Amino acid sequence: MLLILSQQEKYGQLKLLSSRTKKTSHSIDKIITAIIKKVKILESNLRFKLYNIKIFTEDSCNLEIRKSIPVMAICYNYLLLNTNFSSQHLLRKDTRFGHKVGLWPTLSLYLFIQIIWHLKCEDLLVESLVHIPLDLCVQILETTIKHINELQFPRARRLVFLLIYKVYYKCLWLHLGTLSEQNVMERVHQLITYFDKLLDFLVNPMFVTSRASCIDEKYLQHGILVKNMLHYIRKCMHSKIENFWKNCNLAASFTLTYGNFNENTNYYHMLPVGEVKSIITKLDQKLTNLLINQIKHIEPSEYIVWENTIDDETTTISLQQDIVMECHYFIEFVKQNEFFVANEELFLYLERLVSPRKSKESVLTLQELCRKIADGRLHGMREVIKRYKEWDLSILDFINENIELLRIYDVFVILEYIHYIFAYLHTNAEKYRVYVSVLRILLQLTVKDLHSVVQNYVEYHFDDNPLESLYNEKCFTAFIEGSSFISSCEMTDLVRTQELRTLLIFILLNPKDVLSKFVMYEIDIEFSNDFLFEKNMSLVRSYYTLRSGQCNVLMYILKDMLFVQRIILCTRFIDFMDNVLSYQVIYHAINEITIIE
Repeated sequence: MLLILSQQEKYGQLKLLSSRTKKTSHSIDKIITAIIKKVKILESNLRFKLYNIKIFTEDSCNLEIRKSIPVMAICYNYLLLNTNFSSQHLLRKDTRFGHKVGLWPTLSLYLFIQIIWHLKCEDLLVESLVHIPLDLCVQILETTIKHINELQFPRARRLVFLLIYKVYYKCLWLHLGTLSEQNVMERVHQLITYFDKLLDFLVNPMFVTSRASCIDEKYLQHGILVKNMLHYIRKCMHSKIENFWKNCNLAASFTLTYGNFNENTNYYHMLPVGEVKSIITKLDQKLTNLLINQIKHIEPSEYIVWENTIDDETTTISLQQDIVMECHYFIEFVKQNEFFVANEELFLYLERLVSPRKSKESVLTLQELCRKIADGRLHGMREVIKRYKEWDLSILDFINENIELLRIYDVFVILEYIHYIFAYLHTNAEKYRVYVSVLRILLQLTVKDLHSVVQNYVEYHFDDNPLESLYNEKCFTAFIEGSSFISSCEMTDLVRTQELRTLLIFILLNPKDVLSKFVMYEIDIEFSNDFLFEKNMSLVRSYYTLRSGQCNVLMYILKDMLFVQRIILCTRFIDFMDNVLSYQVIYHAINEITIIE
């Protein structure tokens, strides 16, 4: 803070810095160096990663990463709120973060972007675009695009694809409401203009070919571009079938407003659904044209380069094989969801890119991959995990026999597989066979790792859990009433561990019923001990703090008990709520539930 104040006194208002000059370059470097130093100290004290942050990776659903996002967002918002946006004065009215405006000298947008570049936290910038007012969004995009060439090529290309995806996502939900001080349609048109610039950026010869030192390098970069286009355009399409509230935790961390609803009503706009559909149709066409233009003139010699290059991202297969797989996934997704069905030209080129002959020659089967892993190519397990939609029981058996090769993220994927495959299984016998195979894998995990993957699954699928069909309420009741959780019997550590594993599996099968029953046991007058608030039950309590829609799981359960089941509360409910607040299962007083004594 003192350093920034001194630099402002020396060089004038920092909000006016729009580029580097001989006069200002040294000052900018000093400010950035000081901020990075402070961030690294803070990172060490908080034990949260605040430098070189990646939230859009395979591990992005990792519970530890997601737990740290609110802390990252607070630090990011601190910078954002003290940046010279045209509507910065309105951000002061934000009910949660407005008090941070003006805590230090206002930075220019250029300086803000430079700090983001040097902290390597552009992922936070990308995610924030979805949740901030439209005014800020377009101003950030304008400056980001202007200075994106300063990044190294792979990093810049990744950022462009992420921005395309998130701008598309923001446009997709404009009918649900957005904030804008300026004319909202002018801002929307600016947003679309920057979307176009990002698309142009990908194929700009200055951006691509200038970095290719030879023809093989040019072909290689084109192959990576095609692969990423297939991947990110499919992500754009997939966002059409996502639940908007799926990312409510991210919204809670990044959302900025112009005050409460009564204050920002003049800035709140909801675009007509028809207008949004028209916008998305145009964006779809732009993406289609971009993809067609990149795949229709692929030269035969490019395939040779791709086939002889190991993909840096998968490390187990060639770039050609990865392109073919992305193409297969793209075609299947589009066919299943009826997107782009009218564009026969696109499908013609896609099918040519993955003709049956090329497909058979280029893509290893899962069985072939498993044989290579058994022969010592252990990194092939990552490719097996990536292709979970192709698994059968034999692959699950192979994974079970090689569980030491799994990362915690891989186990997340195994649970996603069971969620995916249950939609295609028609009998309980089929579902049970798959479940047993997955269960054998889960029971080899430590309690800590099992808890992590179950909690991750519950957070994502609390409201759409197909495993409920395998849950047996009587079995759970018998287990819990005979366990040490609600009885005072002594248990060895081994038995306690087995009980925790069993409990976690029950939570996996039906978190709504299991967690509701625990609350019922707590408030039931027949039970005198507060077992849920014992020290060794912190693992279970953590499930109640997960989000379910716009409230946490505990609030969901309490609302269901009071307003749906109409349960009459006894005096123990008051004690229960005291414990809930004491243990910070809920962090504030509850206004939505009226307790009648």
